[in-house]
Amino acid sequence: MLNLLLGLLADLLLLIAWSRIVRKTVSVGGPLSCLFRLRLACILSALLLTGLSFLAWNGESQSSGILLTDQITIPWWVFLFSSPLLYWLYLAVNCFFGRYSSGSLDRWYKEVNNEWILKKQWGTVQVLTYKASAVLLVFVCLLSLFPANSGVWMVIPASASLILRVYSLLLGGTVEQLQIRHPVEEKKDPEITANLRDAAAALAESFPSALLCRKEVYVRARHENTEMILRRLERSRSFNELTAASYYRSLGKGKNLDADLVQISLDMLNGNHTLIRNPFYKDLGEYLALPLNESLGKGNKVLVLCMGEKQAKNISLWMENILDPQALFQDRWRIKVLNNLRYDGQIGILNYSSLYDPEVLRTNGTFFSQVEYVVMLQPSTVLSTSQTALSVLSDALESPVYCVLDRDLRGLKDTLSHTLKISFSSDLYMSQAAQLQTLMVFDSYAKYHTNAVSTRYFGAGIDLGATAVKAGSPSVTWISEHSIPVLDMQNSAASSWRYLSDLMNCDTSQVAVKERLCVDSSLWSTKQQNSQFLIVEDEFCNPYAMVSNYMSRGKEETALVVLSNPYLLREYFADNADRFLNNQNAFPSLAPDYVRSPRNILLKLILKMLQGPVTTGYIQKELDICGIQTDKPVEDLIHLLEQYTNAEETLFVIGKRKRMVPFSEPEVVTTVGVNPVKFEEYFSNTLKSVSYVLEDEQTGKNILDTKLFSLIPQTLLPGQVFVCEGCRYLVQRISSEHGVILQRASDREEERRMYSQIRQYFLPAQSESPDVMYVRSQTKHGIRFDRIETDFHVTTTGYMEFKSSEPEPLTVDCSLDPSWSSFDRHYTSKQILYIRFPETDQEKTESLKSLLESMLVSVFPGAYPYLALLSHSDVETIPASTMAVVEDSEMDLGLLDAFENVFFELLAVVDDYVQWLERKNNEKDQPEFTESDAAESAEEQIVQMQEEQKRVDEET
Repeated sequence: MLNLLLGLLADLLLLIAWSRIVRKTVSVGGPLSCLFRLRLACILSALLLTGLSFLAWNGESQSSGILLTDQITIPWWVFLFSSPLLYWLYLAVNCFFGRYSSGSLDRWYKEVNNEWILKKQWGTVQVLTYKASAVLLVFVCLLSLFPANSGVWMVIPASASLILRVYSLLLGGTVEQLQIRHPVEEKKDPEITANLRDAAAALAESFPSALLCRKEVYVRARHENTEMILRRLERSRSFNELTAASYYRSLGKGKNLDADLVQISLDMLNGNHTLIRNPFYKDLGEYLALPLNESLGKGNKVLVLCMGEKQAKNISLWMENILDPQALFQDRWRIKVLNNLRYDGQIGILNYSSLYDPEVLRTNGTFFSQVEYVVMLQPSTVLSTSQTALSVLSDALESPVYCVLDRDLRGLKDTLSHTLKISFSSDLYMSQAAQLQTLMVFDSYAKYHTNAVSTRYFGAGIDLGATAVKAGSPSVTWISEHSIPVLDMQNSAASSWRYLSDLMNCDTSQVAVKERLCVDSSLWSTKQQNSQFLIVEDEFCNPYAMVSNYMSRGKEETALVVLSNPYLLREYFADNADRFLNNQNAFPSLAPDYVRSPRNILLKLILKMLQGPVTTGYIQKELDICGIQTDKPVEDLIHLLEQYTNAEETLFVIGKRKRMVPFSEPEVVTTVGVNPVKFEEYFSNTLKSVSYVLEDEQTGKNILDTKLFSLIPQTLLPGQVFVCEGCRYLVQRISSEHGVILQRASDREEERRMYSQIRQYFLPAQSESPDVMYVRSQTKHGIRFDRIETDFHVTTTGYMEFKSSEPEPLTVDCSLDPSWSSFDRHYTSKQILYIRFPETDQEKTESLKSLLESMLVSVFPGAYPYLALLSHSDVETIPASTMAVVEDSEMDLGLLDAFENVFFELLAVVDDYVQWLERKNNEKDQPEFTESDAAESAEEQIVQMQEEQKRVDEET
């Protein structure tokens, strides 16, 4: 009898604990995973039937069991071992016939306001199963009082009570019909009630002179049956597909899953490289969490490449949010931005600016060797300047799986494939839900006088945003990364908070103004919402490049305003909106081509040797890639050094070391390294990384960015304003020793500024210089393309500053400043592309060169400062009717090849632009049709009708 009471007490305590676990889990976060609940159910069944074994155990003989008949007795240990196995078999059969429906609570529960509640049709079943299990348990207790008559009759109700109790606990959540609602206190979501079209119409009416284009587009709904996709995965025999099915079932968001992104996560699980043309990384959190957690659980590492310190912080928070909720029984994954200190955590974030820092790559070599997944965010921003550095990093990694997130650029897939030495198996383009899209393009240099109280410049975004909020938009977000300091602009607007609060009809406070007029200094961190009103800067000099990305930010309705600075094709884009909206490839926006040149191989080897000596076999393998077949790699390497740089062979340090060979004597190999002192002497102005540092700060702190010194003078000069992370900075000085010294300039003039550098190119005459070497010559459609290799020199003497408040640019001449001599560039054996037009005079060549040069900002956004188009008027040594294309960089960036490949396509754009310009000029030359002209035309028509009627009457 004592054994009976102890068994029942243990069962009762276990049932109570199990009930607490299930109720708490269902109420706080949703359903338990199938695997977790299955384990708990099996443990419960084993312990419960252990209690039954106590009932079957006779304390006196310790050998008997449950007496079925006078001759047959089932020992107690049979129940102890066979009952859990039978219950596991029951669960397996139930899962098989139910197609894993029992593995997900979607069958019984639904999510309402982030809370999981029991569907009302299961409320009665909940009560019945609970009461039936209680009745059967009491019946078992009564039978145990009469052991002589119980026998098998006690086992059947005990098992039935167990099964009913499990289902009663499974259905133990809050019933839907019992929820208390307060309709009076409910408020409508402002996103749903917002009429963004009215707000867009208000902008068009308020600022008609600044409006360049306005379009409304309705995207057809995308219907997907995600349930069918998950069922297909559940019927698969692949372990990865079954894992994915269970994971996405556990999310409880099956109706909102993207079938293409589900396939992307499967491809990553299967070890395939993926390219996702969607730069908004926050959309992909739940899809990337599955393969990343799977890899981290095996002890592997994850590497994330991003741009900028601010994005690195955002990525760290984003990774914590998507990974920690999935790590139920593990410690929090350690996430850190990689630097020159050794790191042994699980997730490392590497800034693209650190790729040229040999100390960072050398210190984290062990971490790189354990990386299984690499997530690259917007590599196109650095692909023109960091191909060599990315190649060095890929060699340090041991065959990881790459997942690349970037915007749609032509040639991106091929360039990354060659740079990383991989092949992408998945190439996914961004998809959009059904929504009404309102697009408007405004002139950012137009006059916006919304604020009549303050004379401070609001950058057009605050003016447009306040007008949109006044017209009914709940809030407006202004997005810019490098065009304008949006954070400084928001703070300036807060100083006029009284006026803006009255204008927008919101609370009279600075907090209310900032909540309505939001800003974001990161281009790709905007989350999806039901409806959004966005103001985006035209940072790629192509408004439809922004439209193709940001129109996906609203699930139901999106209003997008593109603020565009003046450039050649702006009005051309605006007038041909239908063509560019329907065909995103109508205008070429290019990624640079991959360059496999001896110059880049030399620079790659030097960067690799900065991390440590390399063997001659490695050098021979790299030289073979660029077509140099050699048995003397060290001698050929020194020859390349003398050919492409001004350095001497003392740069290299040659040594010997022993390498262990299995079942043989140690092998002596020759290694080649780099002398750090000589490297500083020869490459301080080329391959040395320098930082953007705030003035009066300690070295190494408050670093905003890092870049090679040889790539800075083409984009930034002393005295210019630099925008970074939503704030404005003034460049004080630039040097290879101290880097780019910046000073905060938030309170200075806030108008928009653009810069154009004044450079002088000194090219040798092709017929006179003995150093000119012809690489190749081709004639296409009557136009001759000559590729030569020669030495030339570039100097920067100043720049022109264009302000939004001044019609004429300001010219800054620094030719007499001796410190500017450090910005001169000397190139050795650098390739130049000459394009000869045989039947074109010099005037037409100059016009064509000017048009193509103005188009570069749209064709190569971010890389155009490193590409120059020159003619005879720029350099006297260039022949007439000839255009020279020069790559202004120590490295080969791939811009020459990309420009040559799309040259005829650019000529077609130039021809279409000229025809459009002629049509616009003809429309302007035609006299306006006034009211008096309309009256005269009406009188003439009346006279003609009367004469015609008179003629008809006479004939009759």
